[in-house]
Amino acid sequence: MSLGRLGGFGFDTGDSSTLKAVNTFAQTIMVPYMRDLAKTKAFDTGGIYQSIRAEVAKTGDPNSGLSAGEYGINIVIDDPASSYFDFVDKGVKGVQNTKAPASSPYQFGRNSGPRGGLTRSITQWSQRKGLYQYRFGIIKNIYKFGLKARPMLDPTFDYAQRLIETSYEDRLEQGFAEDINKIIDDFIASQN
Repeated sequence: MSLGRLGGFGFDTGDSSTLKAVNTFAQTIMVPYMRDLAKTKAFDTGGIYQSIRAEVAKTGDPNSGLSAGEYGINIVIDDPASSYFDFVDKGVKGVQNTKAPASSPYQFGRNSGPRGGLTRSITQWSQRKGLYQYRFGIIKNIYKFGLKARPMLDPTFDYAQRLIETSYEDRLEQGFAEDINKIIDDFIASQN
């Protein structure tokens, strides 16, 4: 998906100016930033890179965990082979040496993730990259030495937060002001 198409890719935002502003921010700022991280940190320009997208959640969306009047942005990776994304993002601890940070929840062979998840992910990755015959060596190396963390999700949200605080806040406030004015106008009209 090209970035040109991405700018026009949206979700049902109804009449909410705030939600439209949040959606525009997610599609034109966050998604390209995360794709750039995926390209440079994980060397991925394939399925994961292309399937990164953002969804805007609002109060009332099932499982959103949002309080009344809140909006949230979820990064979604639709590629079925994306099961290894979390391992790459957080890293995996090895048994002899660790390349992953201490905060990583994953350690190969310790049932710290889904059962067989890392082995399955490495096998799928090696098939896609044409390295299937080397999968056992790759698995053994990661088992011993771990997998370096290449964070993409947290840096994307940190970047978005800095941008909102420095330059995007006015646009979001304008969208909120338009929503409030519409609510007041509708209320006044309903009283006549």
